[in-house]
Amino acid sequence: MAIPNHSPIPAKKQINPPPISDGGGGGGENQASDNHRNSPPQPPPSKMGGGNTFSIKLNYPPSNLLGGGWGGVTKMAITAMTAIAMTMTTATTAAAEEKGGGSSVWRAKEGRPLIIAHRGGAGIFPENTLAAMRGAAALGVDALDMDARLSADGVLFAFHDSSLARTTGESGEVGASDAARMESLNAAARFAGESAPQRVPRIAEILREFAPSPLLFVIELKDGGEKGKHAAKQLAQIIAELNLQKRVIVGSFDGETLAAFRAASGGEVATSAAKGEATAAVVLVKLGLGFLRSSPAAALQIPTRGAGMDLTSPAFIRGAQENGLAVHYWTINAAQDMSPLAQAGADGIFSDYPDILRETLSRLGHSLPPPLTITTTVTPQ
Repeated sequence: MAIPNHSPIPAKKQINPPPISDGGGGGGENQASDNHRNSPPQPPPSKMGGGNTFSIKLNYPPSNLLGGGWGGVTKMAITAMTAIAMTMTTATTAAAEEKGGGSSVWRAKEGRPLIIAHRGGAGIFPENTLAAMRGAAALGVDALDMDARLSADGVLFAFHDSSLARTTGESGEVGASDAARMESLNAAARFAGESAPQRVPRIAEILREFAPSPLLFVIELKDGGEKGKHAAKQLAQIIAELNLQKRVIVGSFDGETLAAFRAASGGEVATSAAKGEATAAVVLVKLGLGFLRSSPAAALQIPTRGAGMDLTSPAFIRGAQENGLAVHYWTINAAQDMSPLAQAGADGIFSDYPDILRETLSRLGHSLPPPLTITTTVTPQ
């Protein structure tokens, strides 16, 4: 499969890959702590899941109603009741789940987890750029992951932070910048490796370029409120126009934004669990009550630990899968942490270093997705 290339792929970042003895990468929102694409890519901490945590907020009764303390059984029982209440009141239907959320494309492929290039492989390429997506495709991955934010004039761009500063070095926010300004910025200005200047690409631009390829796409809607609903509708329209409904999974930590996308896409596009849905699903699966789940989500995209619980056991993964959920883990940057997840039956692994993930899976004896041939199109002057 030849993918047209209109700008050079940046030189691979000259780094020492995370050693085998190191641990997994972490999430952590630059504005809030609950987003799985939130922290700048960096070598992982020394123990598995050291930074891979997320907080779960449930409305428990005041402690004095329970005699001034929390017993493990009592806490779990209240958590379970809260989770069941959340699932029983979900405003989605089983029909929507079957239509958009039940696709097997997001499950493990040939016995190995999907290789998901987090922000295009943010450890080795400038994140969320066409150069990153092309670089990841040339390495050989299953899916390209990207973030989506709406500009002031209503254009969806591939950009993670609300602020422009971390990647472009410029002041201001995406939501206050029009498309012309966004496209004038250098998305590789603060990249630690070597790279030519890179434009901030539109989401439609990335999807259009790779639509002819076999690649899958993971897209997180970052905006909330009315802007988030607008972004959701626009993304659903772009996906439909490119006929990519069966190759995209969309997520958002904002439940209203994700609900707006599900409505706009008519249940034709797979979605991952929003924060509240993930909380409910994790608890229900842990308690063996996954059959009570009513969310239309096709996947749990989660860290390795949550609310003090290990979320990586084969039993947990199997329980989620048996109840219609693929299980994808973020953001895993060290081989030592990739291997156990693959062996436990994970369906997908997000990584800033898809090259290390490929090497790890190869050592475990798995077949790998083939690299895509990247060609350069030269326009005659």
